[in-house]
Amino acid sequence: MDGKSHACYTSAEVGATRLLVDERTCLLEEEVDPTQLRSPSPGKLVRFLVDSGDHVKCGEAYAEIEVMKMYMQLTTSEDGVVQFVKQPGAALGAGEVIGVLTLDDPSLVKHAKPFEGQLAACGPPQAYGTKTHQLLRRSLVLLTNALDGYDSPQPAAQLLQQISELLQRPELPFLEFNEVLSALHSRLPSQLTTALQAELAKAHEYSSGFPATELLAIVNSFIGEMSPSEAITLTATLQPINQVLGSYKHGLAAHERQTFTALLQRYYDAEAVFAKCANEEEGFFALREKHRTQPELIIDAMVSHAGVAAKNKIVLAMLDVIRPVNTQSGTLDAAYEEVLKGLAELSGRATAKVALKAREVLLQCQVPSLEERQRQMEHILRSSVSETVYGSGEEYRTPRYDAIKDLIVTNYYVFDVLQSFLHHENPYVRLAALEVYVRRAYHMYNLVDFDYSTEEDAPFMVHWRFILQDDSSGMFAGQVGANTSVSDLKRIMSVSDMDFAVDNDADPEQYLRQGAMAAFDTFERMEEHFERLCGLISGNTEASSRSESPALGMRPLGRFAPMSALTGDTKRGAASSRSPRYSHVLNVALQVPQDDPFDDDTWSERLQQFAASHAVDLRDNGIRRLTFVLQRAGQHPGTFTFRENTDYAEDMTIRHIEPGLAYQLELPRLANFDIRPCFSDNRQLHIYH
Repeated sequence: MDGKSHACYTSAEVGATRLLVDERTCLLEEEVDPTQLRSPSPGKLVRFLVDSGDHVKCGEAYAEIEVMKMYMQLTTSEDGVVQFVKQPGAALGAGEVIGVLTLDDPSLVKHAKPFEGQLAACGPPQAYGTKTHQLLRRSLVLLTNALDGYDSPQPAAQLLQQISELLQRPELPFLEFNEVLSALHSRLPSQLTTALQAELAKAHEYSSGFPATELLAIVNSFIGEMSPSEAITLTATLQPINQVLGSYKHGLAAHERQTFTALLQRYYDAEAVFAKCANEEEGFFALREKHRTQPELIIDAMVSHAGVAAKNKIVLAMLDVIRPVNTQSGTLDAAYEEVLKGLAELSGRATAKVALKAREVLLQCQVPSLEERQRQMEHILRSSVSETVYGSGEEYRTPRYDAIKDLIVTNYYVFDVLQSFLHHENPYVRLAALEVYVRRAYHMYNLVDFDYSTEEDAPFMVHWRFILQDDSSGMFAGQVGANTSVSDLKRIMSVSDMDFAVDNDADPEQYLRQGAMAAFDTFERMEEHFERLCGLISGNTEASSRSESPALGMRPLGRFAPMSALTGDTKRGAASSRSPRYSHVLNVALQVPQDDPFDDDTWSERLQQFAASHAVDLRDNGIRRLTFVLQRAGQHPGTFTFRENTDYAEDMTIRHIEPGLAYQLELPRLANFDIRPCFSDNRQLHIYH
């Protein structure tokens, strides 16, 4: 009614229905039918005063009933002929028919007609003002009642948005202060009132915001000049004013935080007791022990907990509205820290969603914001490739490992930020980003050396040689039985392809693998320089090697792996489960325009056609795996991998996963199953069917 819902309760009575709407009672009488002779209350039919078939006048008594040991006569309401359906001595219920009256004038029977008009618009039971502080007070009352377990006439999301908007209005503190000052005007010294009003007028004139600090100074100065007895009396009188000034002492933003923190704390206080108990019964007993002399608090707590499902929705919406994480620095607002930690510690099943959301907010604050991490990474990458020389300015060189080591060994996720630097405007920063990418992706391997190709008028490229660490995984191909000897075991050479295995006692130098990577701004530029990238594997492209490469556990080797590693022309290589001829890898980082219309499947087909057109060159250079990393601004990069053993078709099981890191999913455990990836917008979530 009037756009709002109301709780209604009904109960049937004799000849009417009692309707209770918002604690107001309305009696809805049934149709008045004079032909029905009914008992008005429960009782016993004693005797009839007229015979069945006799004619009676209006108001004439026709029977007597006994009610509560008293006799009561029943009379007719119209003229007519009476016919009885009950016998004397019968027990009667309330409203039970005793007889039927055939009216002399049948038109006296009037039936109720349905109401076809429009109900008048009804306002709220109480009048509320339309000023900012009055609207805020009303909204906070409704939201507080909802957190106490009662129904709200307005949706919680609408209330929260309204409260958040009202709390940010600059006139709010002025209105609240003037309301309190007007109420206390007659009880305050005139000099104090004049000084306060003058300070408010000054703030309005200069639009300097609410002068809470200045008003507090005026109050404290005036109290300090009074005698102790008068000061105590005035302090008690000024308490409402001091409360308003204290709440706005640190500005509107601090007052907003205090308001929402109080609401979150109200939820926590009501649910903390139940979260520590196994069920509601134990929670009730805990409340009874805590509030033995205050049963009303027990009732309030039980009513509040009964609406925990609705309260959870309110709190979840509140955490989205207030944004407790600072968007500039990515840190948690200190005002919300304590209450969020309390919410995160709630262990009850009923509050699991709120606890999970609070944990997510707290975890977001443990990692710096994306913008901050980008600034930090750019500083590290630039410092690794540049140095300032007196008299010459800034000079660039190949990356220093010591400068980028923190990015390589850090436990924080870096690929979401690193991808953008693969296409940085400074080619030397790109070079440093390429090295960080490779060393992060191939941390399971021993990188023997790391080379750079820094030719002018061409994209910078990197080349490395690597082999799987002896003690990194302890993985062997095949089954180990009672009669299996050490020489029968196979050594895994790739964490992304368990089929690539050689004899366990083979010379590591013989199966040394190579990799190359470059970043291109356009697809056309990749086509132009792809042959040069492949030349890093075959040795046709020159690259400078860094002698201080930090690889451990390997003695210095030659520039490239022996040809036997490429051709498989060795006795042990021939005995391996798969020829090591194709053992090298290529990684290509490709920048995609923001407005590119192609989806992942279209890009996969396009890249597969590109790989197929270069299949001969890839096999000639011993390329076992070709991986493309597609970078779109503002999106997580897409990764597409093509393998030689499938004629350079895409390996769908590791799409959007760097092959060097795919071992973390332990997909070989599902080798006996037909698994298919189910892609989602979250590139860090991998779902398989």
